[in-house]
Amino acid sequence: MKKLYKIVFLIILLYTTSCSKIFDITPPTEVKAEELFSKEVGFYQALTGIYIKMTNASLYGRTLSYSFIDVIANTYVVSQYSYLYNLQNYEYEDYSVQTTLNQIWSLSYSIIANCNSILENMEGKEELFSKEYSSNYELLKGEVLAIRAFIHFNLLRLFGPLPSLGSDQMAIPYVTKVSRTAFPKIKFGEFMTKVIEDMTTARELLLKNDPLFTGGASDASIMLSYSDNGFRNVSTRGTRMNYYVVTALLARSYLYKNDKANAYKYAKIATDNTYSNYTNISSYHWLDGIYSKLWLSNTENNNNTLSHFSDGSTNWKLDIPQNERSILYEANIYQTVDVRNFKNFDARDGGSGIYLNKYTNTSYCCVIARRSEMDLILAETASENGDDPLIYINRLRNTRGLGNYPLSTSSNLEEEITKEYRKEFVGEGQLFFYYKRKGYTSFKGINGRELKEMGSKQYVLPIPSIENVYSF
Repeated sequence: MKKLYKIVFLIILLYTTSCSKIFDITPPTEVKAEELFSKEVGFYQALTGIYIKMTNASLYGRTLSYSFIDVIANTYVVSQYSYLYNLQNYEYEDYSVQTTLNQIWSLSYSIIANCNSILENMEGKEELFSKEYSSNYELLKGEVLAIRAFIHFNLLRLFGPLPSLGSDQMAIPYVTKVSRTAFPKIKFGEFMTKVIEDMTTARELLLKNDPLFTGGASDASIMLSYSDNGFRNVSTRGTRMNYYVVTALLARSYLYKNDKANAYKYAKIATDNTYSNYTNISSYHWLDGIYSKLWLSNTENNNNTLSHFSDGSTNWKLDIPQNERSILYEANIYQTVDVRNFKNFDARDGGSGIYLNKYTNTSYCCVIARRSEMDLILAETASENGDDPLIYINRLRNTRGLGNYPLSTSSNLEEEITKEYRKEFVGEGQLFFYYKRKGYTSFKGINGRELKEMGSKQYVLPIPSIENVYSF
């Protein structure tokens, strides 16, 4: 199975990139694309290649899950002998930082090009796809549109302007087709409209066609020897762009543009179901309440995390000292009752150091969206929608062991929501995006550092010089 995935990955790289422009498809690769997309299974293989590419260590396999993205949120203590030290100080012109930014930018737009290639090659081929359970054509289109919007949105949150500066701020290109003509940068408001349009269309298609509702094969052994790459496997919908995660991403997207009515609406829809409930406190695991996550082999995931969370990681070590963990989880108030404080950290390699263990011995490298974020979105938007915000933040806190410490109307709600983001999403790449959305001019890092005079220079990552190659 893994060998097949690697072959598919190589195929998709061949037909979606050229030597000069990331969105070009040269005549030789057009032949490859024609061959790949002549059968239904070719589209599924191409989509599998996209999911695999998303787990690249330079994207969501490491950089945009727990390392680079959480380093700029000042989550960890890092070595002054590593480029991570310059990164943590927002020295984005550092050569190694620039190299990482180039990788994020080019790989992300390459995935977008892959999505556009699939969408364009689907046109007029509805009859090629099975309708045994529902429309595989519409299911595929829904997943691909959701990925395209997800990747664009994260690029905006990295390289785009502060949301608080308004919708007329210039952002980055939103690329919707394979073309030799460069796509121009567009304004923040227009960009967010395109993200939400893609997500909305995807959600509508998935509502009618997701195997979670319509059925599909549940036993991988009967899937024509994996010829469809598990496309309709109900048991693997949690590692794909399913209906529930797209609904959650809509809530996240609307909140980023400060549309609290729609953010509340879709967060309510995402939580008013039993698809992904919280576990009991006694059986807590950080993967509870997950709408979707990316799959990476256990071995690769461990290798990636050991480079940062182990005694042998030396200058690459990402450390949260015990005293800072105690402050983070407010041990002076809650003693040891917050389950996240003692289940999300452990020793590695039999050493004395205690490290974040969220990615230890698991084949999941990045959470796309989780239920706890939806409760925090509801807490943030409830008042404007005639609802009680304490219901939602206390619901989350109860599942983490803080049921005996309910928040009340006298609590500073924004401060408590910020605390929960820090406690809940440590090592998951969400904190930087939260600080940027809120436009905080200062904050205290989980590593104990006091960050002051935060603004566009720190929150808006410079578009890499590689953009000149692609004429943006």
